Amino acid sequence: MISQTLEGRYVDKEKLVKLLKALFGVGNFSIKDVDDSFKLSAPRKLTQEIRDADVDVFIFLRQEYSWGRLLITEDTFGKILDSCNAFPEFNDHVSSFAFKTSDCDEHFATCDRRVNVSAQAGQDDHNCYELCYLLRYPARHGRKSGYPFSLRQTAVYQRFDDVRKTSKWIFVQAPDDFSNELRNSLSSGNQERSPRDIHRCAFALAEQEWRDYICYLDAELRVLEEKALFVDVDVYSECDYLVAFADSQKLQRLRRRLVKCKEVLDCCLEIALRCQTHWQDLCSRGMLESREDNTELGSYISRIKTHKRGIEAIQEHTEGIATLLSQILNYRNENMIVKSNEALNKNSDAMREIAIAAKADNELISVLIGKSQNDSHTVKVLTYIALIYLPASLVAEIFNSNLIQTTNGEPEAVGTHLVLSRSFWLYPSITLGLMVLTFVPIFGLLFNDRRLRRLPLKLLGNNKERD
Repeated sequence: MISQTLEGRYVDKEKLVKLLKALFGVGNFSIKDVDDSFKLSAPRKLTQEIRDADVDVFIFLRQEYSWGRLLITEDTFGKILDSCNAFPEFNDHVSSFAFKTSDCDEHFATCDRRVNVSAQAGQDDHNCYELCYLLRYPARHGRKSGYPFSLRQTAVYQRFDDVRKTSKWIFVQAPDDFSNELRNSLSSGNQERSPRDIHRCAFALAEQEWRDYICYLDAELRVLEEKALFVDVDVYSECDYLVAFADSQKLQRLRRRLVKCKEVLDCCLEIALRCQTHWQDLCSRGMLESREDNTELGSYISRIKTHKRGIEAIQEHTEGIATLLSQILNYRNENMIVKSNEALNKNSDAMREIAIAAKADNELISVLIGKSQNDSHTVKVLTYIALIYLPASLVAEIFNSNLIQTTNGEPEAVGTHLVLSRSFWLYPSITLGLMVLTFVPIFGLLFNDRRLRRLPLKLLGNNKERD
């Protein structure tokens, strides 16, 4: 069974199916109600029991989790809307509680109203009004890790019957504090509580965490502000603040939260003003007593304006801090570029000096090679000289040896004369043999050295011919 109210609101069947899948998904769910004294006997009797109730009816719809589906079947939800005869605008508010996988559709929060007044006498039983709004508020999620606050939402629907003086209420994902307070109020026997008191209670509970949330945002901003104001831009120290691009990212996330908070506060203020206008209109029509005090609603409006001013002040601070952080990062980046250029210049100078030193070393090596070549020529000359004087030394050695002897002649002869030994022939023969044995290896080494020098040239020529 699909509610006629849903069909009236969504003529397109595909769009209707899409909404129902987003709200309920697939599977069996259960319905939750706050008042234990009011039980729904069976789904088929649901519509009649709610319509015939002569007391205020409170229906609480819950989600499995914040982005989950409603814990109610499609058939039961349609019967609830039929029994309350809810106007189509309520479906727009309920669609905000559809299944989500990301933070989407977070900009819808408004207040809708409708007043039905009988135009003919005797039909006062048709006089009624409907009021529906979607409130967003911050709340502590209680998780130990991560951001401590999250923005929650709750939908409130009221249909007031002016003849029975009763209301039918539907609360979607109401805060636990609100449901507990309402349960305690009903269980204590306070059955004549004004509808405006219930609305004001919802406003008050939705407002109570705003101050702590804004203080937390301000404290988060002060950490970034302290970094930006007191960091040493030129000299980095381990004891100093560490300012990095991650701080700009953190500040941007904070600015995003502030923008969302301001939007939510604007919506809350508009909803409160719309409710105030709605109640004034009902008082003028005689459907609501004008004696009730609206001080609590005025206090709520004043507090919302105060919170909005606090958010705007934090936003102004974030603009200055964002500019300062950007300038610090740009200055450090430019300073780093300058230092890098200076380091490159120093490296270039060092490389130039190394090249000059290498050139000087090469020149010195060339001089040393030249000197070694000159020394080799000198050694060669000295070697030749030694070879030239070698025969003289040999002659001197011969005369000093026993190969040549001095002897006296006849007595009448004057002086002495040289006489060759009989084995003198051994000396020249042995000397010539030794000279041959000495010069043959020398000439062999010289020939081999020339051959090895010519070999790379031949190989290079052969490679060129092959190419």
